[in-house]
Amino acid sequence: MGSITPYDTAAGRRYRVRYRKPDNSQTDKRGFKTKRDAELFLASIEISKARGEFVEASQSAITIGALGPVWLNNQSHLKPSSKKPLEIAWHKYVEPGWGRVKVRDVRFSEVQNWVTRIGQDRSATVVLRAYGVLAGILDVAVRDRRISSN
Repeated sequence: MGSITPYDTAAGRRYRVRYRKPDNSQTDKRGFKTKRDAELFLASIEISKARGEFVEASQSAITIGALGPVWLNNQSHLKPSSKKPLEIAWHKYVEPGWGRVKVRDVRFSEVQNWVTRIGQDRSATVVLRAYGVLAGILDVAVRDRRISSN
């Protein structure tokens, strides 16, 4: 279990939560206005660790643009004729639309809007392929514990 300690600022009393991550390194989060908020945060951390669902906030700051090339390189099990359309979908649709977006900031409604936009003048196959590339990248982010769900 972690600890909660108060500290004073110009804006008044705040609380800091110190806890251990699953790799046993210590970290903290500060700035809670009430002790109750700090306690609730600490409880949520402990529950997520116990369930194996802990996601480190700094890990989710990586962009889709940084994960995309790694995901493409890991598709080495595909024949070149199967991999080429994925590369095209990445470069033409996914990277321009999502390359600068952090994985933690991807929202279902935004993906839906993106699919609708590219589907207006493209075939269903092209849309499904582009969506599949984005979904594959986000699936790897889930497995790497960068985000909790896709």
